[in-house]
Amino acid sequence: SLGKPNLTIEESLALALSKNFLKSFGERMGGSIDSIEKKLSIRKTSIPKHIVIGLEGIPPSVGAYLEAIHKAISEYKRIEIKYKTLYSEEESTRRVDPFFLFYQEGFWHLRGYCHLREDLRTFALDRIVSLKTLNEYFLPPNISSEIELSGSFGSVLDGEPVEVILRFSPEIKPYILRRQWHQSQKNKELKNGQLETTFYVNGIEGIKSWIYRWIPYVQIIAPKELQELAKTEIEQASKNIS
Repeated sequence: SLGKPNLTIEESLALALSKNFLKSFGERMGGSIDSIEKKLSIRKTSIPKHIVIGLEGIPPSVGAYLEAIHKAISEYKRIEIKYKTLYSEEESTRRVDPFFLFYQEGFWHLRGYCHLREDLRTFALDRIVSLKTLNEYFLPPNISSEIELSGSFGSVLDGEPVEVILRFSPEIKPYILRRQWHQSQKNKELKNGQLETTFYVNGIEGIKSWIYRWIPYVQIIAPKELQELAKTEIEQASKNIS
């Protein structure tokens, strides 16, 4: 017979962190680690009290959709969803060829071909009202999820590629440099102490809200379309402040 696995402190921590992360996939997926631990006959792992991770769970419905879509993608089956967009309370029925799932900005998203729009679309799982798997099949797409996501900023994948150039004030520079916000990001420190950062992203919608969080310490250099949009929206926002 096999002896019980003797996990190191690092291995136990890695297992506990994995279990905590899997909560974002739904309760059933999170419980899979418990099942693995039981089969391995080891005691349940837990994150030490001195490590705090604020990972929020997801609604049960999203977890169910996640599993159903995963199965449909694996079997190349088309799905039908009733979907409510963020900017409208109207529901629409969509037949979708599901291509891949991705987790971004605290939400799960589905990327697939929408037969209603006759194009690729991104759907937030928490905006799906109902879902059913159809007895219809689709051919595997000739697209790469890595390439698709490489041009996105946040969860926005659609839009023509555009170069975004920003300049940040010296006092905010350490916050920008502390992480790589996008894989295309290039930083250049200027003589006046400012930081010039360049991105290549699909459209301006995804990066726009990220830029706004750094106001008033950011200057939009390009593109002109983004300059004008930001000016209009900031002026409108100032009018809303009483």
